[in-house]
Amino acid sequence: MRYILLCLTFLLSASAVGQPIWTAEEIGHQDWINVVEFSPDGTQLASGSIDKSIILRDTSTGQELQRFVGHSGPVNSVAFSPDGTQLASGSEDQSIRVWDIESGQELRRFAGHTGPVNSVDFSPSGTQLISGSDDRSARLWDTETGQELQRFTGHTGPVNSVDFSPSGTQLISGSDDRSIRLWDMGSGQELQNFLNHTGPVNSIAFAPNGILVFSGSDDKSAKLWRVADGKVISEYIHIHEVASVKFSSDGLGTISGTSNDGNEINEIIVRDLAAGRRTTVTLPSNKLSSVAFSPDNIHVGWATGRVLSSGRKLVSTSLWDVTSEDDSNIIRDRRYVAHTHQVNSVIFSPDNSQLASASWDGSVRFWDTVSGKVLQTILYQHSAYSLSFSPDGTQIVTGLLNGDIVLSDVDTGKELRRFETGGDRVYSAIFSPDGSQLAVGSGRSGIIRLWNTSTGEEQQRISGHTATINSIVFSPDSKQLVSGSEDRSIRLWDIELGQELRRFTGHSASVTSVAFSPNGRQLVSGSRDGSVRLWDVGTGQELQAFRGHFALVLSVDFSPDGTQVVSGGSDQHIRRWDVSTGEQLGALDHGDIVRSVAISRDGKFLASAGNRTLKLWDWDVIGVPAVPASLEFSQTIPDQSSYPRAQPIIPWVLPEATGGVAPINYVLTPVLPEGLKFDASTRTISGTPIAATASPVEYTYTATDANGVSKSLLFKIHVYSPVSTEGQSLPEAFTIAGNYPNPFRETTQLTFDLPWPARVRVEVTDVIGRRVLTIPESSIAAGWAQTINLSGESLSAGLYLYRLIANSSSGNSVQVGHFVRVH
Repeated sequence: MRYILLCLTFLLSASAVGQPIWTAEEIGHQDWINVVEFSPDGTQLASGSIDKSIILRDTSTGQELQRFVGHSGPVNSVAFSPDGTQLASGSEDQSIRVWDIESGQELRRFAGHTGPVNSVDFSPSGTQLISGSDDRSARLWDTETGQELQRFTGHTGPVNSVDFSPSGTQLISGSDDRSIRLWDMGSGQELQNFLNHTGPVNSIAFAPNGILVFSGSDDKSAKLWRVADGKVISEYIHIHEVASVKFSSDGLGTISGTSNDGNEINEIIVRDLAAGRRTTVTLPSNKLSSVAFSPDNIHVGWATGRVLSSGRKLVSTSLWDVTSEDDSNIIRDRRYVAHTHQVNSVIFSPDNSQLASASWDGSVRFWDTVSGKVLQTILYQHSAYSLSFSPDGTQIVTGLLNGDIVLSDVDTGKELRRFETGGDRVYSAIFSPDGSQLAVGSGRSGIIRLWNTSTGEEQQRISGHTATINSIVFSPDSKQLVSGSEDRSIRLWDIELGQELRRFTGHSASVTSVAFSPNGRQLVSGSRDGSVRLWDVGTGQELQAFRGHFALVLSVDFSPDGTQVVSGGSDQHIRRWDVSTGEQLGALDHGDIVRSVAISRDGKFLASAGNRTLKLWDWDVIGVPAVPASLEFSQTIPDQSSYPRAQPIIPWVLPEATGGVAPINYVLTPVLPEGLKFDASTRTISGTPIAATASPVEYTYTATDANGVSKSLLFKIHVYSPVSTEGQSLPEAFTIAGNYPNPFRETTQLTFDLPWPARVRVEVTDVIGRRVLTIPESSIAAGWAQTINLSGESLSAGLYLYRLIANSSSGNSVQVGHFVRVH
């Protein structure tokens, strides 16, 4: 496996209509990384990649210190010399090279292997180097002269991993031939053959005391061996092939990571051997290549990545803290690289010189507006969601999803104060314009809380919303507050009294974003119903409905002069509106879901943030261009909430995207419930669900064209366990659970609970009430999750209503529902 360390740079482009001034992009290695390794003092991290290069980085900042270039093939292995002054590398080009850390120059080259070099390691003294190769041999080299000193032969397959014993007198090697072999360094003789793995051995490591060996194999196991007799003393079963294993420097801990090329969960397991504890980190839909312990045993590093539907490789190297302040043994993420998850919020500083962004990866970054250079990075242990600068621009407040609100110094990144909400998620936190107060919209509780920014004292709690608060904003005079909620309402509050002054209703779905006009007389809101609405603050009257987005609207903002509004959403477009007429003035394709938009206070720039992208646009040159041709879905996907466990589903074809540039690829995430599968070539979900889900699971169905333009739909699937009527009470009422699939092409299945035996028939009508189909009566026993199959061959595409009529000894009972038939 090969993975890449991420960092951000900014590419300047000419100011042209529809083109960003700069875009945050991921650079570093140009292809998968094969290996990561800590320096002896833990201050540096080296990564070797399939792009033939080695990058050395500072572990505290992530800054690139050195790049070693010279191999003509992928780099498979790297190793630091014991004194940390040199770095050895093994490559597919069959060579081993030693580099000077300080200068980056190649010192010497060892040639002799007739196959790719998979593993290299320095001896404890640093005077020798061992290598393992596809040519089935391990070789010992003099590090000063490059002379081959010894050759170890006996493996019948490629040698994947080699390691010196702590004393330097022995060598351990692991091979595709499923064996681990112990060798005498002086004579080259094989001392022991460890046989127990049933698959290729990918990684091996000596314990610091030389008594144990740790191995990982394609047979999905990691094993601890006793060197003295070659016996397995512990075995750990993983969910996939084990790609990499390491001991901690004190020998009291181990780390092992699995590797899977598919869109399946991989895992990294850190074990405390002395305490008998383990901590597992799961990596959904990620590949994993290499794991490593820092010399101080405080951090572990690994490289992961995945291929997007567009074919683009999204990769990262993470540094994690394995210590904990309590007994929970939580591994705390300390990624020091660029945003590796979606960007939730972007805002301009009051003087427009900086742009701040907050991400799910737990980082807040400050960018120079002109050059795009990263000025400061603040790291948190939890996902960062919302941001707000203080009026003077010297401080910033960050809302975290664990419920903490952190006040920090912008120049130094130092934490000044922390406000706690008791674990209630924070989706919006904002300074008052006069800087005296901080308002926070809580997640689950629907409560607005206000703090004094100078003292940290909580001053007020405002209740009224019945669901999560997504967005809050102060009026320009700091006397009022507006909030938008999942309960579909927008509310205006008197801050001093804590009373609701006015309610703005009209959105048919949750309100995601609200903003005051600069004069405080108007209010704009965005919603998941796809609309942007303008309101009169004094009367509560809706003044305009801006319609043009064809998916969720996630963020809105006013221009500094109050004459225009900008909005962004999941249709990947940024739209510019005229406040007085409601006319759409322009549209830009961000190329990604737009989660946050902001206009600089001088009105010169527009910033937009998406799922790992951050773009800066020239506001003045956004004219009235037509929206570039993009992908469109002709219909949404309804939730499928009635899949019975252990019953085969009728194959369900997901909608096709139109427009864009062929070919169009389809991806469904996350992984479907066990037993179900998605065929991207036919866009079909089929199979038999094996296990029930605890609750409905939300899926993202994404179409991506040849230019990388994507479009997504969201829907939910719920697999339930039918309750047997044998030995159980019967249903209390005649109820219908719905039909699946819905929409359907050929057949669909109606599912219902029947409290008594009955003769059941189905009548189908079109939207104007004409009966178009009847399923004759059939006798059905009382029970849970009874079913009737319905064929739509005689129906044209469209929406239909159905009546399920049960004729029993108690009389006729009727349940109704609807479905959509597609061609």
